Amino acid sequence: MRSMMIDRLGTLSLRSSRIMVVVILAVAVGFVLVQLKLVVIPLLIVFAVQDQWGTLARSATTGIDTIQEFLENGPIPIDQAQLDSVRDTVVAFLTSAQFGSGAVAGVTVAGALAALIALVASEPFTAWNTPAAVAESSSKVNAKRRR
Repeated sequence: MRSMMIDRLGTLSLRSSRIMVVVILAVAVGFVLVQLKLVVIPLLIVFAVQDQWGTLARSATTGIDTIQEFLENGPIPIDQAQLDSVRDTVVAFLTSAQFGSGAVAGVTVAGALAALIALVASEPFTAWNTPAAVAESSSKVNAKRRR
């Protein structure tokens, strides 16, 4: 076995195997870091929101109460029965299947728009709009017209 590793081919195979091990380890570390990022960041957000949930709920309740008070005592008088009717309608809509499917459709459209913007903003798709590309295409058009 030792004699096989002395010649050039053996040395090259040892170096190649070492490089492959390093590349495999680098890919594994990259994969672990991506997975860690996908797990840790949402967990940190959840913990931050969870720690501030009481304050958030109090602020939302105060805001809703302020809006309700303005609607009852504001320039356009709205009675409590009308407010209760609107609140029941909103709660019924938010808990319905229609809202869920609409939310999924909205997220799908937002994702498609984000993908479109990312594709349009990337270099291969905007290379046709550079000054050099415009000058080249206009010179080709002018050359065809001269013929």
